[in-house]
Amino acid sequence: MSNREESRLQAMIPSNMGELSSLERRVANYLLKHEDCLTSLDITEIAEATGVSKATVVRFCKALGFKGLKDFKICYESGKSRYASLPGKIDNLSSFDDVVNSLSLGVCRAGEKTFSKDNCDALASLVDQIKESGNIAVLHRGLNDLLSAFTSKLEALGFVCTPVDIDDAVKNSATFSGAVLIISKTAEANGVSAIVKRSLDSGAFVSVITQEKRSWIAANASSLLIPYNERLCDEDKGLVPRYSLIMMLEAIVLYLKLSKAK
Repeated sequence: MSNREESRLQAMIPSNMGELSSLERRVANYLLKHEDCLTSLDITEIAEATGVSKATVVRFCKALGFKGLKDFKICYESGKSRYASLPGKIDNLSSFDDVVNSLSLGVCRAGEKTFSKDNCDALASLVDQIKESGNIAVLHRGLNDLLSAFTSKLEALGFVCTPVDIDDAVKNSATFSGAVLIISKTAEANGVSAIVKRSLDSGAFVSVITQEKRSWIAANASSLLIPYNERLCDEDKGLVPRYSLIMMLEAIVLYLKLSKAK
């Protein structure tokens, strides 16, 4: 391993190695000893060197909060590894420490996912369209309090921001021009796809924030933003996705503010 002050891999592994199985600890110890060449190792090499199955290597990655070795190596290489753990569920038996720790992990993980390359590219495209048209229509359901601050910040920068309830837009068969941002959990509900089609046909740039990647809107929108969707509560309240959404809106404001300052 290199002489770097802090091992990036060590930050990814649970401080208590007892949280890993004995075979997973074998994988962890091997990778710690070979951290300098970690990103070039494939799953077969790791399995053979440690005497475990490929499935065990995958389970080790999943224990750190990743889908598999590829996801693990991407996060390791990007330097965003210290927040690999997933937030836990919060219920009425949770202690205050449980709440704080879970929320902290959730916020950090949401940050990593929110500012992935795909999301950043989509945000930049939306910002360019807002700058070009001078306005943005935001279609949403029940986000009035959250969007009021966003609206005020854009108006302070000289842009026109118009929040519109999705149900009202559907009822009035609305069509939008310029830049359009649709915030819809399932994307297809209640005629949203018809709004998108009409707006696209009118020449609008339609960006969609949704958790449903395999919808008509996801395939046809000008740009797609996917918030991190891990929930901190057992109830249907996505605290982390909401924070992810806030970060996306703040990034739009900051992009526009910086471009105005140039």
